[in-house]
Amino acid sequence: MLNIVRQHPFAPRSLDGNVEFRDGTRLVLQTKTKDDAAFSQGVISLEAEAYGSLVREFRLPYRCLESTSAVGPFFWWTEHEDCLQLIFRKSDVEWLGTSRGWEMMLSYSSSTGITSGYVKAMETAKFNTVLEELLLCGSPASHPLLLPILVLCRELSSENDEKQRTQRKELRKLENALSSRYQVTPAARYGTDTDLELDRISTQIANCQCEVLQKRPQAWQNVIGRAKDAATHFWHSLPEEKKDPALRGLHGTLLSRLEFLTVKLEGIENYAFVTLERLSIHREVLHNIINQRESRLNLEIAIQQHRLADTSGHENASMKTLTWLGSLFLPGTFLASLFSTPFFDFSNDMNGSVSESLWIYFVLAVPGTAIVLGTWWFFDTRSRRKAEPGPEDAKEEINPAEVALEARIMQKIRRRTGIKVSETMELARLR
Repeated sequence: MLNIVRQHPFAPRSLDGNVEFRDGTRLVLQTKTKDDAAFSQGVISLEAEAYGSLVREFRLPYRCLESTSAVGPFFWWTEHEDCLQLIFRKSDVEWLGTSRGWEMMLSYSSSTGITSGYVKAMETAKFNTVLEELLLCGSPASHPLLLPILVLCRELSSENDEKQRTQRKELRKLENALSSRYQVTPAARYGTDTDLELDRISTQIANCQCEVLQKRPQAWQNVIGRAKDAATHFWHSLPEEKKDPALRGLHGTLLSRLEFLTVKLEGIENYAFVTLERLSIHREVLHNIINQRESRLNLEIAIQQHRLADTSGHENASMKTLTWLGSLFLPGTFLASLFSTPFFDFSNDMNGSVSESLWIYFVLAVPGTAIVLGTWWFFDTRSRRKAEPGPEDAKEEINPAEVALEARIMQKIRRRTGIKVSETMELARLR
């Protein structure tokens, strides 16, 4: 706590001669935080007593605890008594479960010319590079918007523009995969090496859209607008005796930098809008292709089911033939077996001749066979009538001409969209 209240051994050094203290910056840094919950709602990384003393001594805004739940880039400022207070944070950034958040709370006192603040950042945020740039700025370093604008320059660096360019290149690759036309239609299993599978194209479209939506320009434009308002208010409320040429030049440079970032964001906004619109168009094209392939697959399934029904019909005919033969010979076989038992004796002494009672066998076998066959024929006819398709069902039967038409349509789609011919099945072969 001695370093916060500037007591010995952290008291200000004595100045010799005509040297006087004009302005400066003092910060409490916590830039190597490793706890993933450090930027969760209502979480502070210091002891409660030390945190309270820091806020009171540095005259930091009390809304710092309320801002822990803020999402996206958050910039807020206010004038409290003779201090310009501001909060700048982006704490909802995560990558593979690891937070990359950072926050700063600053307070500029017009009476002392000192900018006091507290900076907290995850180690993965690499915030020390910004602090090194702050040290290189030299004098004057007390401008309250200097550190926030350095952070803005890092967040909106040329890497952000390069990322948009990279995604536009990926978009062109997707366009070549979806919308290019073959000059000569390749034969089956001889598609070009640049062709992509539909599943892979869908994944690339989703990844490309996520990359384009990162660091949405509209959100950062709001931050820059509020930073401009804060800088303008700071300069108008600053006493004239403190507006030396060095501070005036720094203030003009910061405003120029904010204007430059605004123009860059306007370009990125238009660029990203065009990219997203083109991605949306290609997503619709991809959905249409998938729907066409699903339609073709449904037709193939219907054809296979039709073939299966034909095969089942042949098998049923074979089973009916066997049933008919069994029904024809079963009554006679049963009666012959029955009359051959010792319970029946039709001859007194046949002496190798045919018995006169043979007519009994035919009298019983023929009506029995007729009864069995008639019963089978009756039930088979009735079941066939129930299963017989009606006029509406007959219209749904697959027509070979429709199969050929579907094949021609799919061939045209392949030429227009660039789908690999090796991925599709020729419907004409299924006729």
